[in-house]
Amino acid sequence: MQQVSNNLATEARLSLDNTPLLLSYMREAVKAAMDEHATRDVERLSLQQVVKRHPLFADITPANPPPKTLTLGEAIAAYKSAPERADRSAKTKGAYDFRFALWADLLGSDTPVSSITRNDVKAARDTLLCIPANAVKRWPNQPLAKIAEMAKRQKIAPMHVKSVQLYLDSLVSLLKWLGWDGPHNP
Repeated sequence: MQQVSNNLATEARLSLDNTPLLLSYMREAVKAAMDEHATRDVERLSLQQVVKRHPLFADITPANPPPKTLTLGEAIAAYKSAPERADRSAKTKGAYDFRFALWADLLGSDTPVSSITRNDVKAARDTLLCIPANAVKRWPNQPLAKIAEMAKRQKIAPMHVKSVQLYLDSLVSLLKWLGWDGPHNP
C-alpha cells in the first residue's frame, strides 16, 4: 500500500516528504479503495447484490463511475474542434496547431489538465523565454526543453517577448474555455 500511495502521490504531484500524517491518510484511503474493490468483485462473482461499504465510494457505481480526468491533449483536441472555431482560416488553424503542440510538449500531452499548476506554467514559460525564433525549424523533432538548453549554450537570442505572450494567450484561452477561473497555487 505504501508503494501504491507513493505512486498516486507522484501522479498527483504531491510531495509526501516530511508529511507522515498525509502519507498515513493516503495509505488509509488506498486500503479502503482496495478493500471496497475486492469486496465488490467477490459479490459480483458470487452473483450477490453489490453493497457499498465505505462512504467514500457510496456514489461510485457502474452507472455512475468516477469522473475521467481530461488530459491536456484531449482538451486541446476538443478546443480546436469546437464548433465556434469551425470557420477559422487554414492559417489560424495552423497557428493553433503550432502553439498547442508547443504546450503539449512543454506540459505533457498526457498530463491531466486538473493537475497543471501555476508553477508548471511558470516553468514552461521560462523555457519558452529561452527558445529562439524558428527553433522548431532549426532543430526539428527535438523537445523544447532541449532546444532551450542548446540555445542558451550557443548564446542564441530568444524569440521576442511578444511572441511568448501569444503562446501564453493561447493557453489562457484554452483554460478559460475549459472553465478555468483564474490561477491557483499548487
